Amino acid sequence: MKRRILPALLLLSCIKCYSQHLTDVASGSIRGLENVRPVYVGTRPIDIWLHYGYDTNHKYAVLYLHNGQMLSDSTINRNHPERGVDESPGRLMAEHIIRKCMVAGIWNGPISANYKEFLIRELNPFIDSTFSALKDPANTLIAGSGMEGLISMYANGEYPRDLSAAHCLSAYWPGTFKTEDNPLPPAFLKYFRDYVPLHKNHKLYFDYGTETLDSNYKPSRQQAYRIMKLKGYTPLNWITKEFPGTAHTETAWNTRFYVSALFLLGK
Repeated sequence: MKRRILPALLLLSCIKCYSQHLTDVASGSIRGLENVRPVYVGTRPIDIWLHYGYDTNHKYAVLYLHNGQMLSDSTINRNHPERGVDESPGRLMAEHIIRKCMVAGIWNGPISANYKEFLIRELNPFIDSTFSALKDPANTLIAGSGMEGLISMYANGEYPRDLSAAHCLSAYWPGTFKTEDNPLPPAFLKYFRDYVPLHKNHKLYFDYGTETLDSNYKPSRQQAYRIMKLKGYTPLNWITKEFPGTAHTETAWNTRFYVSALFLLGK
């Protein structure tokens, strides 16, 4: 059973469609949560992407996505990148290939050690009570890229009764630009080994490119794979894909977001 509190988020947020951004989506619609003032982290916008034909008579899986400002509208981002969430899941749902889902895009904000608590103890109960969401862990997923890919992995491991899957694109194993005598990868890997959840109830998706920052991942990535195998994960609940020639960029993640969506949400 999910751990719940009466969240300040529920009391201090209001739902309305933004007029200044996120209006031109490829499919579905965006509902923005304005004036979000959580207890655990600083104030930040949150955008909810709903598939075309969203119907409160149906229940939807929920995918929590970091870097929510890059959800679906390239015009509001520096260098105009976007994740294309309105395109890949929207198309896959229209073709009845994946389960019906909604996406909660959490904008970047002040860094806080309590971010995961905000996600699980405040935002998750609020989404469940406000939207037509499936509340069971099997339909509650988390996604991120780069450092947010590691955060997704951590949250999935620390809250195995609330989340069932993590989508980690180019998870940033080095943790820094330094490659020699870097203490962070061993610490990340130890944490991963200690907290990776039981394979019977969870799915994990990892991928990586071979250019720019992703080119530094190989040593840590290989050790992570060994941990996954020791924990009993198989291709049924864990997949890792290499995308040769791709870099650590939103553009690259956009082109392969559908691969993880298909694996984690496939029927």
